[in-house]
Amino acid sequence: MPITEHQRQNRGKHIGASEAAAILGLNPWKTAYDCWLEKTGKVELPVSIGEAGDIGNMVENGLLDHAASELGVKIIKNQARVHKDGILSATHDALVVDKQEGLEAKTSGIMNPFAAKDDWGEPETDEIPPHILIQVQQQMLVSNLEVVHVPALIGGRGRLMYHVERSEELCAIILERVTLFWTENVLKDIPPEGVPSLEIVRFRKREPGLILPIPAELVVVWQTIAKQKKEVSKAEDEAKAACVAAMGEAETGESSAGNVVVQKIHRKGYTIKESDGVRVSFQKPKLLKE
Repeated sequence: MPITEHQRQNRGKHIGASEAAAILGLNPWKTAYDCWLEKTGKVELPVSIGEAGDIGNMVENGLLDHAASELGVKIIKNQARVHKDGILSATHDALVVDKQEGLEAKTSGIMNPFAAKDDWGEPETDEIPPHILIQVQQQMLVSNLEVVHVPALIGGRGRLMYHVERSEELCAIILERVTLFWTENVLKDIPPEGVPSLEIVRFRKREPGLILPIPAELVVVWQTIAKQKKEVSKAEDEAKAACVAAMGEAETGESSAGNVVVQKIHRKGYTIKESDGVRVSFQKPKLLKE
């Protein structure tokens, strides 16, 4: 759920539950270095969360209401808490009245249903993505909960419910690692090992006119990879063209390695952008399908 401006400002004073997975190296989009940049005020991030995030915020409120009805409980939404040590915090989508339980609503695969296919297991289990597992475990640690219910809207699967019980082992690991990050990296202003993500570091505050030397080998590695990427992209296009040429006038080319399909795209409303209105796609052979 969207947080208030007051909650946003307080996030700079604590390590939130959604940030713990990055510190533990389990967040696919964010690194510990990213968190360090944010907590030490070295970046100015845009407010926009993108269309997928905006859609998620729109539907999560309904997911919470539906989950509360299914569980037969009353809830209080958008609750912020701070751990007794003052370092860890959690912003709960909802807390269950008169129970040591919470709710954390999630959406996945809204823009691309295939992106969420392998991340979520069977409903009514705790088989959720690792970064969300760490998030809800920290929520339980901060607010002394025994279980967090995770109602989720998954692209191509619909509404599903998951239940995560408190793990004292995971809570201990989170408390130790997050506290160490705060005391050794944030308070001492020392970056953690690793590198930041490009999406975060490009928003680092800059001093106009300042020039500093950087290792030449870093630039060489970047330029070498960029050149290889360009060459690989060209080779891919040539290989794709060879497959399409071999098909002649056919719409589908069959092979033991898989099929190549050429389709014309008719744009009506929102569609995936394709050059020249034609999509060339690859299909796995039936024997290799999961």
